[in-house]
Amino acid sequence: QVEGEVTVVESDIFDQAEKMEKSRVQSKDTSGGFFETPYTLSVLMANVAGPRGSILEPSAGRGSLLKFIPSGLPVTAIERRSDNLEVLRKAGFDPVAGDFVEWAKTAPQNFDTVLMNPPFERLAGVGAQDAAHVQLAFDLLAPGGRLVAIVGEGVFFRDFAQERAFRSWLDENGAIVVKLPENAFRRSGTGVRTRMIVMDKGSPAGRSDLALDDMGIDAIRDIAAAIPGRPEGIPLRSQPM
Repeated sequence: QVEGEVTVVESDIFDQAEKMEKSRVQSKDTSGGFFETPYTLSVLMANVAGPRGSILEPSAGRGSLLKFIPSGLPVTAIERRSDNLEVLRKAGFDPVAGDFVEWAKTAPQNFDTVLMNPPFERLAGVGAQDAAHVQLAFDLLAPGGRLVAIVGEGVFFRDFAQERAFRSWLDENGAIVVKLPENAFRRSGTGVRTRMIVMDKGSPAGRSDLALDDMGIDAIRDIAAAIPGRPEGIPLRSQPM
């Protein structure tokens, strides 16, 4: 674990993210299902997560989801691709090289916050990777921890047993599901439809559904304000008890 550094100066964080996104250089290599999270979506996820305590990013890519977390928090970033690992190291992180599914089998601790944008493709032995990764990561949350994840639209309409079970699991764990606009990942090289999932460990059952109409900063601010903050009064896993 290392402490990542915030690269954004103090001002309006949403405006800063929009400016950064306009100058972001898109990766031409999308192998392994790598489509970088746009900064405007990253700042929304960080705002909604209210990151605190220990942070887990199971498919860290180039660190887009870690750019807007507060400085000084311990970060565990998992990444498979060697080029992305190098980018993470240059950004000040000490990533774990490997596959999240394998790493999770012997994960050393529970985490207070999870931010993630997993691969979406179905994979032999895993099935829908986004569903599988989200459930594994949720298992690694400490009580009261919050997970914020991007998943593909497919897990909400495919009729495989895994996807049906995943939808029931979201209901059972009180997920907030935000449908994202069709162009959410356009600058990352894909028009795939996506949704954002927000889950607190220990929430009562009952899923809530919202929709982000466009990727404009005003709409992003509005959806961030519509999502309840994290529960208070639960000791952090990373703090002395």
